[in-house]
Order: sequence, then structure tokens, then C-alpha cells
Amino acid sequence: MDRSESNVWSLLITLLVIGLIILLVIFFINMYFANSAVQPIAKVWENQKQFVGDALEKEKKEIIFRIRNTNKGIAKELIRIN
Repeated sequence: MDRSESNVWSLLITLLVIGLIILLVIFFINMYFANSAVQPIAKVWENQKQFVGDALEKEKKEIIFRIRNTNKGIAKELIRIN
């Protein structure tokens, strides 16, 4: 009885150690694949932020240009009226 009980405990400890090792290996494999899947999304997100920033800058310049042209037109009208 003593020897079989010792074998059972030995098998149980071996099972727990191997199970923990397998869980750690699976965890790191999952982390690798998760990072691989997220990298393209992060890159697209950064490109989108850059695009929106560039578009906003272009729109600001266009609005300033239109305001200046409007002011020039108003100034010409005022000069012509006087």
C-alpha cells in the first residue's frame, strides 16, 4: 500500500508540473498570435489618425484662403463704393 500510494503522489505531482508547463507554453503562444493580430490594426489606426490630421490641416488652410479672398472682395467693394 505504501509503494502504490507513493506512485500515485508521484504521478499526481508529475501531472501538475507538466500541466503547468503546458499552460505556460499555450499562454505564450497565444500572446504571440494576439500581438501578431493586433499589429496591423494598430498600424492602420495610426495611419487613420495621420490622415485625419492632414485633412484637418488642409481644411484649415482652405478656410483661411476663402476668408482672405472674401475680405479682399469686401475691401474692393468698399473702395469702389467710395
